[in-house]
Amino acid sequence: MRLPYGCRQGICHLCRCQKISGQVKNIQTGVVSGEGFESIQTCINVPVTDVVLDI
Repeated sequence: MRLPYGCRQGICHLCRCQKISGQVKNIQTGVVSGEGFESIQTCINVPVTDVVLDI
C-alpha cells in the first residue's frame, strides 16, 4: 500500500495518520511510541511490532 508523503523528512506532515495499535520507532529521534492510539508520521517512523493504522 502506498502512503501519502511529501518531504520524507518529517517536515511537511502530509504523511500524518493515526496509529490505532502497535509500536513504531522514530528514525530521527530513536523514540519508541506507546502501544495505543496516537498520531504519527509514516515517513519517519518504522514499525517495531505489528501496527494498525487509520489511513
